Amino acid sequence: MRWLLFAGRVALLCNVCFVMAMIIRYTKDFIHNQTISSYIITLGYSAFLINLFLNLFIVIALFRKTKTFVPAWLAVINLVFFIVQIIVFFI
Repeated sequence: MRWLLFAGRVALLCNVCFVMAMIIRYTKDFIHNQTISSYIITLGYSAFLINLFLNLFIVIALFRKTKTFVPAWLAVINLVFFIVQIIVFFI
């Protein structure tokens, strides 16, 4: 289950890109390089799917009572970002 720790870290980086993508979306584009801006937007919007699968696997691991190697703070932050993403995309 070490891959879950790696996926949690990747999800955290994608969540940071999600915040930056929302800043780009609702304000003037502060990144003048179009390539970097498109990477940030792509990673930011893919964070929803990554968080969905990550939180699903963490819940499954908790029900099976297996060790996940994911720190609690990382799981909670990813869960909070996932809830915010649900609110932004669906409400």
